[in-house]
Amino acid sequence: MAHILVVDDSRLTRRMIAGPLTADGHEVRQAGNGVEALAACGEGLPDLVITDLLMPEMDGFELSERLAELHPELPVVVASADIQEKSHERCRAANVRQILQKPFTPEQVRAALSEALDREAVNS
Repeated sequence: MAHILVVDDSRLTRRMIAGPLTADGHEVRQAGNGVEALAACGEGLPDLVITDLLMPEMDGFELSERLAELHPELPVVVASADIQEKSHERCRAANVRQILQKPFTPEQVRAALSEALDREAVNS
């Protein structure tokens, strides 16, 4: 099973993502913003990061860009209500693997996780 870091300033959203993944047997850690997420990655690199875009202190854009610089092999999935094409372009430029549109279902989260991790296995 995978070690997943879920990053969102909403505790409810983190639980909505983490709950089904934990039930599936994945190890899930949580962070409330990009600063906390980078600190968590320093304590042990996850297999995948799922992040929101709009958060205080360090948003998901900057987090994705920093992770792409520091750990280019680390798959990142964005889960956001932001549907602007400019935002999606910035995500793709930061090597984001998937963009999940909020609201999402547990099945969509599982599918994004599977695709991002499968793609990582193929690229290894």
